[in-house]
Amino acid sequence: ASKYDEISVIYPSSIHYEQSFKNAVLLREKGKPLPTIDILIGTITVEKNLILVSNDIHFKSLQKIEPRLKVINSEVYIKSIQ
Repeated sequence: ASKYDEISVIYPSSIHYEQSFKNAVLLREKGKPLPTIDILIGTITVEKNLILVSNDIHFKSLQKIEPRLKVINSEVYIKSIQ
């Protein structure tokens, strides 16, 4: 068995794109525009009720409009699985 057996690909749906657009508008209105891909990744994470492992600071801005977004940095994640 590979250590990657539990990794799956998540493809965005039209719902993810629609919510990402809404989030992008909210962020722009607050003067905090983010890269489109970061907004999409964060939105999918929320909609799928996942935890995002990332060191990207953009997700902190997204958490301000979407508090359900759960993000941990990679160092914390690595320590948690060792």
